[in-house]
Amino acid sequence: MLALSRFFYVVAGSCALYVSLAPFFSSWRGSPSLFSLAYWICAVLLLIAATLRPSENSATLGVMGSSFLTMRLGFRLTRSVACKLGLIHASARAIGFPPKGFDRVNHIMKMPVAITLLISSFASLLISAVILWRLRNHTSSPRLAESSGK
Repeated sequence: MLALSRFFYVVAGSCALYVSLAPFFSSWRGSPSLFSLAYWICAVLLLIAATLRPSENSATLGVMGSSFLTMRLGFRLTRSVACKLGLIHASARAIGFPPKGFDRVNHIMKMPVAITLLISSFASLLISAVILWRLRNHTSSPRLAESSGK
């Protein structure tokens, strides 16, 4: 379980790092948003959680990083489905700009990275929650046994 948590922390952290850094390599640079900063912070939290030894601290960092990523990606998925169903009306604006090589690669990689990020962040959230639950129940169970035996 602990090696699996490190694997999902690394995958989710590296995908979040890609999502946060991709706009800076694009030929069309908009203003950095708070979501780019949030992806960057979540990536750092998950990568730190992967490098720490398995403990309550690493699981807490994993929960903090993956909970925001799961929530944000779930919101984006829900919003895109609502747009496709016609529940939300949004308009897209086409902007002409000369694409770089990275823009072509990013256009291909955007959806697989987002799906991988959603799956790995949700899995790391569940695994971190299970690890925290086990650690808290394991440390509190001897105290309960001592108090009930008196």
